[in-house]
Amino acid sequence: SQYVTGNIDTSYANGINFVHVTNYGGALTTEVALTDALTLRSITGYRDLYFANGDDNDGSPLQFYESTYSMWQHQISEELQLLGKTFDNRLTYLLGGYYFDENGEDNQDVIFAQGLQQINVDTNINTRTEAGFARGSFQATNQLSFTLGGRITYEQKKLASDSRELNGFLYRNFGCYPGESPAPVPG
Repeated sequence: SQYVTGNIDTSYANGINFVHVTNYGGALTTEVALTDALTLRSITGYRDLYFANGDDNDGSPLQFYESTYSMWQHQISEELQLLGKTFDNRLTYLLGGYYFDENGEDNQDVIFAQGLQQINVDTNINTRTEAGFARGSFQATNQLSFTLGGRITYEQKKLASDSRELNGFLYRNFGCYPGESPAPVPG
């Protein structure tokens, strides 16, 4: 209670406190008429994000619980569509393909109890998607039409995360041993 100020806008925290965000992206759609009945469309997207923050989470002048977190991520996507009409415009169709690629990484550091325990977590993520699709609509009469479509998608996601206790506090004080250690884990 000695560090409670009674004012929600005032604390005794003296550690790191910041937030930084940089985020941008864009999309571009272009169309080219190949013939009167055939159009090629391209939809391209890009996004880039960087985020970082630091917090003195305990709100006291002690370095008891402080953390930093940073994340970087970018992605790109491309979709190509071929749009057409035939049979006196009674049949309209769309054929297309889609590609998406995302890469990102984040890092988190947490300090407990004046540095007695320091934890670091590094994570990498990768996503790749490829798809093909088709759709056709046939206008049988002015009142009746039929539509058929389908899509096939392949997606691969990878996530790798590595957590480390940087100074070995738990190993030394509680009999826990790292995975590569020949010593047995108690219990």
